[in-house]
Amino acid sequence: MEEMQEKYLCMYPVEDIKFERLFPPELTYSSCCERQQDLLQATLACDTARRFPAKVSYTKRFLKSLIQQIEQQGHEVLEEFYTSYTDLLAGSGERLPGTRVGGEADDVNFYRTYSLWGGGRVTLRETSNVVAEGTTGLCTWQAAHVLLRHLLMNPSIIEGKRVVELGAGVGLLGLGVVLRGLPVRYTFTDVHPAVLESLQHNIALNLAGGDGEFNCHEASEWEYGDCLVRLASVDWQCEGSVRAVADCDVVLAADVVFDPSLFDALLKTLGILLRATEAADLPEPELAVAAAGVGEVVVGDEVVVGVGVVVGVVAVVCGQGGCGGCPPSPSSSQRLAIFAVTIRNEENYKHFLDCIAEHDLQLRSVQDIIYREAPCRREHTVKLLYVTTARS
Repeated sequence: MEEMQEKYLCMYPVEDIKFERLFPPELTYSSCCERQQDLLQATLACDTARRFPAKVSYTKRFLKSLIQQIEQQGHEVLEEFYTSYTDLLAGSGERLPGTRVGGEADDVNFYRTYSLWGGGRVTLRETSNVVAEGTTGLCTWQAAHVLLRHLLMNPSIIEGKRVVELGAGVGLLGLGVVLRGLPVRYTFTDVHPAVLESLQHNIALNLAGGDGEFNCHEASEWEYGDCLVRLASVDWQCEGSVRAVADCDVVLAADVVFDPSLFDALLKTLGILLRATEAADLPEPELAVAAAGVGEVVVGDEVVVGVGVVVGVVAVVCGQGGCGGCPPSPSSSQRLAIFAVTIRNEENYKHFLDCIAEHDLQLRSVQDIIYREAPCRREHTVKLLYVTTARS
C-alpha cells in the first residue's frame, strides 16, 4: 500500500492509478474487505492526509475511480468509501479524516506530499491556479522535480556547500536537499510577498517535522541539523538585495527562464553571485548520469522521478561540454550555477543562451532530461545548464 499512499498524497493522476490490480476477481470477500481497509488507512485516513489534506476535487476523483474499479471486479465496496464520496459530492461535513467540505473555495489552497528519490518526504502548501495573486510561484513546476532528483543522485555537487536558490517558489528543491542534510547553508530567495509567505510556511512545516534537530532563530532563519536555512527577499533588479546573499558556493534555479524581459536582470544577478568573494573548495562531482555516453539515451518505462512515484518515461541525454556526457567541474575557487529549464518556447530558450554569453558567463554543459509525471501526462524536456564565469 506504500505506493498507493505516495500517489494519493502527491495527487498522482487518477487516470493512471490501477486499483483493479489490488482487487482481482478471485479475491475472497474477507480478503477484499481487509485490503480495502488497508487502502483506506494508507490514503484518506493516514496521518499525513489528516493533517495536510489534498484537493477536494482530487479526493472525489480518487474515490470515484476506486469505487468504479472495485465494482467492475465484482466486489462489494467498503461502506466508508461510499459514505465519504457521497458526503463530498453533497458538500456535507467530514465523514473521514483527511476529507473536507466540497466546493471551489476548498480547492484553492491544499497540500501535496512528495516522496523523494532515496527516501524521505516533503509536504507543501500549494495553489491550484497556475497564476495566483499575480505570480506563478505558488505551485510546483516540472524543473524543480528534475533538478532535485539530479542533486539527490549526485550529492557531492552541493554537499557541504553554501547554496542560494533563485526563484524558490513553494520550496520543493531546497527542502528536499536540506532534509537530506546536504548543504551547510541554504538560502531560499524570491520577491513576491505571497511566495515569501508560502515559503516561510512550508519551511517551518517541514523542518519542524523532520528527523534533524530544529531551531528557529527568527521568522526568516532556521537551523536544521548542521544546516543554516535562510529566507530572503531578493529583487533581481536591486543589486543591494542580491549582494546581501552573495556569500555562496552554488546557485540553483528551477523554471525561472520563461520571461525574456527578465533575462537581463536574472543574468546580472547571477553574475554578481558568481563573481563575489572566493567560493569554498568545490571537488569535482561524480555525476550519476555519467554512465551514459555522449549522445546515448537512457530510458526506463517505470522509473522513480522527483515525487518518488512511478512515471511513464525518463530519458537522459548527455551531450555538450564533457567527456562521456559528464559536465566539466569548475576550478576549486570558481562558483557554479545550475539552471533547470523546462522548454516551453524554443526561441526564448535560444535567446537565453545568447544572453549568457553576452553577460560574460560560460555555459559549461547541457543535459537533456525527458520528464513525464505519469503516462497520461505529456512529456516535458527539461534542460540542466551548468554555468560559470567565463575564464580565458
